[in-house]
Amino acid sequence: MITELLTEERIAVVDDVSDWQSAIALAVAPLIADGTVRESYLQAIIENTFSNGPYYVLAPGIAMPHARPETGVNQNGLAFLLVKNGVNFPDQADPVKLHFLLAARAPHQHIDLITQLSELFCSETDLDALFNANDVAEVLKVISRY
Repeated sequence: MITELLTEERIAVVDDVSDWQSAIALAVAPLIADGTVRESYLQAIIENTFSNGPYYVLAPGIAMPHARPETGVNQNGLAFLLVKNGVNFPDQADPVKLHFLLAARAPHQHIDLITQLSELFCSETDLDALFNANDVAEVLKVISRY
């Protein structure tokens, strides 16, 4: 399922971003461009972060930004952004490098996807490869195993 949703067009690798809002905007951009989500989905993630903090930071260096389906999800989707130098989120000690932007049309449709992502998150070897990837091809090589 990850490889079906996370295509080359939905992966970005950059050295830096100016702030966490820019990271989220860059991560969600391919999903907006292909109609998976509307611009309102980006705004919902940012507003939720201001209201509730970065609830989607799962572990040091790893985030899964998302919002409720009714805030602008047209179809299930996944995008990935690697910020090589990391970006600081509010109230987080460690900069986030890996951003898995999740969009689910219904509240429980993302469970299988999260299960597969959790397998990836449990692989120290694959996480290290993602943290140190230099380009989209290196990211795809890791993702293709899931």
